[in-house]
Amino acid sequence: SHNEDIKPLMIKIARIQILIIALLILGFIAVGDDFITLWVGPGYESVYKSVILLTIPSFLYLPKMIANNAILAQNLVRKQAEVFMLMGIFNLAVGYFLADCFGALGFSLSIFLAYIIRTIGMDLIYYKNLKINLKVFYSSSYLSMIIQLSILVLISVMFSRFWVAHGWLYLIIKGGVFVCIYFYIVYHWILNSTEKTLFLSLLGNQFKKRNQ
Repeated sequence: SHNEDIKPLMIKIARIQILIIALLILGFIAVGDDFITLWVGPGYESVYKSVILLTIPSFLYLPKMIANNAILAQNLVRKQAEVFMLMGIFNLAVGYFLADCFGALGFSLSIFLAYIIRTIGMDLIYYKNLKINLKVFYSSSYLSMIIQLSILVLISVMFSRFWVAHGWLYLIIKGGVFVCIYFYIVYHWILNSTEKTLFLSLLGNQFKKRNQ
């Protein structure tokens, strides 16, 4: 039978984590290129691409971390270790080749692919051993906001390509505008009523702390 105790909590926490991680990744896509250029100068475009490659897998992996507690509780650590060992072997084998051909960007691509293998392997454990209904999990979390997130991806890419921040002040303004657009879309198009209440209560608590 499906693990009905874990699944609702996984979905509830995953939805919030997805939105937090998406903000970090899309925010970096929007302003990261300008930030790196202002910080270290031009000519480091590969760093921008490498960081994006290294952070994207966390979007798929971290929102399901709560299931790792069940892995420990049900003594499935060995299977988890097998997944991580496969990930490491793949990364060493493929990383050497890609790094030789494409340098740091190639090695970042290798790590990206290794992390995707980790995500698939852990999903198999969640599904086969923990009996978690991943179809319901994905449809209630990722797929429920796929259209809105796709729009935000497009906006972040447009910010990166068509709005170049020449100076730190412009970078702050650019980042601030993106964050405002992000929260507007998330609040009005993604959050359900319970999540909106939680979001407003967190804002209220922060406002109270600042005024104490």
